[in-house]
Amino acid sequence: MIFTNLGQAFLSIMSQRKVQNYDNPPVVLICAYAADPNIPSEPTIGWTFIRSAMRAVSGREVKVVVVTNRRSAQAICRAFPLELNGNLEVAAVGLPQWLRWLERPRINFLARIEYLLWFLYAKRSIGAMARRTQILLAHHVTFATEMLPTPITAAGKGSFKVWGPVGSDGAADVYRVHPTVRGTGREFWIQALRDKLSAIVAPVLASSVDLVITSQQGKLSKNLVDHNIRALTFPNLILPEELRDTILSARHAARRNGPSDILELMLVGHLIPRKRPELAIAALCEPALSKARLNVFGGATGGDDRTLRDMVRRLGLSDRVVFHGAVDRSVILDFMCKSDVLVHPSGREGAVGVIGEATVAGIPVVCFEGTGAALVLRAAGGHGVLVDASSPDPLTEFASAIHQAARLGRGSAADWSAARFDDLELALVDYAVRQGDVRAATTNYANQEVNALADSLWSQP
Repeated sequence: MIFTNLGQAFLSIMSQRKVQNYDNPPVVLICAYAADPNIPSEPTIGWTFIRSAMRAVSGREVKVVVVTNRRSAQAICRAFPLELNGNLEVAAVGLPQWLRWLERPRINFLARIEYLLWFLYAKRSIGAMARRTQILLAHHVTFATEMLPTPITAAGKGSFKVWGPVGSDGAADVYRVHPTVRGTGREFWIQALRDKLSAIVAPVLASSVDLVITSQQGKLSKNLVDHNIRALTFPNLILPEELRDTILSARHAARRNGPSDILELMLVGHLIPRKRPELAIAALCEPALSKARLNVFGGATGGDDRTLRDMVRRLGLSDRVVFHGAVDRSVILDFMCKSDVLVHPSGREGAVGVIGEATVAGIPVVCFEGTGAALVLRAAGGHGVLVDASSPDPLTEFASAIHQAARLGRGSAADWSAARFDDLELALVDYAVRQGDVRAATTNYANQEVNALADSLWSQP
């Protein structure tokens, strides 16, 4: 998957913006609450956007200023020592001394509390910056959620404010599929409540920025466009070149010893209720999968692992389900290239790394429609089968989908490289620099123009 004609697309839909001259030196602001090349998920995404912004301003009289938390500031300074005080400035925003205990939260809820407090101090810092210098582009990249506010609204009317990628899609109906385990009901209500809140909160927060980038083209994107908010989709998924090379090498080397009657299935991820691993196990009891074997990779918390093992014994599947535990990534990738289908019954998550890896390996994927996994799979070309969790017999449908997917064979390798981020950031910076100082748009752009922009950004592999 690649970007095409990004600069032209942005110039096209933003051509109506008013221009005003400034005497102050221009700045590209990257707001990254978390940014660290050595920590997976959001910190890596934040660091990648910073690197892409630095490449985008190369050769221009523009400086990149990063607003981040104290922990990430140290990591950025270690990663870019030569660029500091040159074309990179790091503004570390921390909490007061009496709130420092929140800066290393151990549970997700406290991380969000820390972010909300950090947001207040970051907004004040950005506001002060906007009064003394010209912010051409203010791009918020992490925290990547549409449910919490962004401090870039303080960048001033003259700044082109971009929020995202944000959002993660889920399907509450996935948590209605039987069999269930302890905690499944809780996940249903969490997802249902999240859907309701997102539908209300996201348009309100997004109305204060000029462009929203969603990580998935799902409910959030549709909701924003329905509210006449400019939005485009960019899956915030990245596979380093060395990892992609490892997968492609394993894919090339993988050889099945002739045809086999046994379907080799694999499940990768934390063995928790949100991921619904019990559905992959229960599906083996369906006639369509009577000759399938499931290899489970990942660790569990609390008694989740024991619950699944008891379920395997109770269903008489001890010889057809293998728990490998938490293993090295290379082991998973090697097994992935030799398996027939990747099974991913999770009901909610953002950009799913294992789905990205699977689309490079070419292994068919089976997951539920409307989830983050399904949207990533569709963005990569859709080599797999999607299941509607609201169907009359979803577990049987899930098993049939696995059997169907096994017949697809290997698909072409998708592209989740860092170059995608470079292309996106270059388009944003190029637009902001060409337009110079601009004031907030006074015209709502038609939905078809937004859709045309999103369509112009992507071409299928």
